[in-house]
Amino acid sequence: MWRRRGLRWWCIAGSVVLIGALGASGVQAQVRIDSTGPTVTGVSPAMIPFGMATEITIVGTNLDYVYGVSIDGNSPTYMGDFTSLSGNNLSLRTPVLVASDDSQVDIDLIWSWAGSSGTITIPDALTLYGTAQSAGYLSSDTTDLDSGTARSFTMQLLDANGTPVPSSGQAIEITNSGVGTVQLPDDTTLVTDATGQATVSVTGVLAGNTTLTASLPSTSASTHTSFLVAPGAAHAASMLQQPSPAAITGTPLDQQPVVQVVDAAGNLVDDSTAVTCALASGSGSLTGTTTRSTNTGVVTFDDLTITGTGAATVEFQVGGVTLVTSSTINVTDPPAPAPPPAPAPAPPPVPAPPAAPEPEPEPEVLAAPIIHRVEVGNSAVRLTWQPPPNADVFDIAGYLVEQSDSTGGVWMPTTDVLIVSDTQDVVVDLVNGAEYLFRVAAVSNGEPGEFAVLDDPVVPHEEAPALAAPGDIPKLGVPRPGVSVLVDHDTTTPLQMVANSRHDAIVVSGSQMRWVMSTTTGNGLRQATNKHGIVLRAGGSLLLQGDGFLPSSMINVFVRSHGSTDTVLLGEIESTAAGTADAKLKLPYSLEPGRYALRLSGLSPQGDARFVSTGVQLKAHSDVTFSIAVQAAKGRVAVTGLVTGSERIVPLRPWLRAFGGKGFKRGFQRIGISDQGAFTWQRKIQRPMVVQLRTRDGVISPIIPLRPR
Repeated sequence: MWRRRGLRWWCIAGSVVLIGALGASGVQAQVRIDSTGPTVTGVSPAMIPFGMATEITIVGTNLDYVYGVSIDGNSPTYMGDFTSLSGNNLSLRTPVLVASDDSQVDIDLIWSWAGSSGTITIPDALTLYGTAQSAGYLSSDTTDLDSGTARSFTMQLLDANGTPVPSSGQAIEITNSGVGTVQLPDDTTLVTDATGQATVSVTGVLAGNTTLTASLPSTSASTHTSFLVAPGAAHAASMLQQPSPAAITGTPLDQQPVVQVVDAAGNLVDDSTAVTCALASGSGSLTGTTTRSTNTGVVTFDDLTITGTGAATVEFQVGGVTLVTSSTINVTDPPAPAPPPAPAPAPPPVPAPPAAPEPEPEPEVLAAPIIHRVEVGNSAVRLTWQPPPNADVFDIAGYLVEQSDSTGGVWMPTTDVLIVSDTQDVVVDLVNGAEYLFRVAAVSNGEPGEFAVLDDPVVPHEEAPALAAPGDIPKLGVPRPGVSVLVDHDTTTPLQMVANSRHDAIVVSGSQMRWVMSTTTGNGLRQATNKHGIVLRAGGSLLLQGDGFLPSSMINVFVRSHGSTDTVLLGEIESTAAGTADAKLKLPYSLEPGRYALRLSGLSPQGDARFVSTGVQLKAHSDVTFSIAVQAAKGRVAVTGLVTGSERIVPLRPWLRAFGGKGFKRGFQRIGISDQGAFTWQRKIQRPMVVQLRTRDGVISPIIPLRPR
């Protein structure tokens, strides 16, 4: 007996049994038997569908007889069920085979022939397939797809066993989901060809991760392929901040331009896209750093200078193509110095003027309170004080208590309101083991008097008694504004948090890390820091620079409101291979004003979880804008202007520094504002200086140069 599994054979009692292959309905499977023995010379077609009847034809010469056919080992169908077509060619009278997807189909042809037997060679030539159950991707390119470019995907019908199904006319539905989007054909229902395949072409639109899904409506089965739609080439730009409408030739623009660049679908272009600016109209030249790269689609210029006079505009180009042009800038020469006055005739003698009245004495300053008791507790400190010695001269509205780290670099209030009913304050939510300084001042007419400051730092610790009910001591999740802590290896460490000399950025450092944080308002003006440490503004931006996390790792940045467990993700930053990070994150307009924790979450350089939590104060969105003009004569300068926006009725305060100086100093004079938002400020100066005007909540105007005349 010879036997072969699949297409196989064996000899029984002088007969040969051939296990053959089947063809699709309508086309017969052919087995040829010649005078020397049975062979298979061709089988057509190459695939048999499950569930369909298939007819077999036996073709041969010099056949003695074919006495039976057996299917799947069942009893043979004998000679009487065959019909002779011509000569010794035989075929089954009716279709006899119905294959299923869970059976091995064996066809046993039993015959004899004249002559000696020879070697039988039968190829495996047929494939059984079932009903289409899904559509798999033959081509599934998952590399990034640039917005505006196209890519083709080919689907193949598959049965339950993953075998290709050559069925034409079947529907495949294509859908797209995810942050990124692609443009699909108008008809998203594809129709397969004779091989059971269909091809779709998609074009990238909005940037982000996207998923393309192929579904069979008949089975609800679906397959997916995912890829990233990346921003395309620069297509258009807009001015986020126009340059100054007026400028002095050869002097840097007071307000520098800020440009946003997008692709054809409105996506912000990739970082490091070079934007070049040049004069579009006007005489003279444009100098400074005229080519800068985008950061999250935005490029900021900071030293552009126009030399020449007259009206001018600046155009901004990418790859030599102008995308946007600025508004008109009126460039003028510096004001000419006033001519010396003509000598006046000698005046007639006049009697000596009366003696000048005695100057009024300086008003008495509200003295500092007297701190006479300090109690250290577990995560808390209680301060008790006496009123100032000259409290009876002033109308005391309450007391302001502020805290700082041991350096006294940044002071912040311990409560959001004045203490009016007592002369003590329990400061809670402190970090055990950290050193703190405290100071107290009485407040009269909205202004604090002199501060009483502790001489030595105090250190709360776990062994100390509780100074308030447990429910009054919040957990460490949201530090007070101006406090910054690091959680690393399950250890909480206080970090140093100080303002820079210009008070528009906060530096958090310690434990081999350093982060510089600054913010802007919703209209792009710088946001000054104050006694709260760093101040966020709804609708503004948060700028982060620093290191201290694992190189080439993801850092999540989010905020959490005091008294809530809900967090708002501001964005993700990928650190560089050198372990540094630089990002600009937008603050949602939906954030409510109040106290928040600003948290950076990621991995330390050793791969452990690391969290930096900094207490911040969130202010409402500000629409403040400044329109300013400067005049100088006879050693005095006059700054006039208009303040518009939600805070325009708040008095301004000037902050001054000399040219080349390192930091601004707050002026002692307040600037009143009319009901229409107009203001005027005058000062006598002897050397060039610059001034910034700041609202009570820290919104900073552009820098205003002052030059004596």
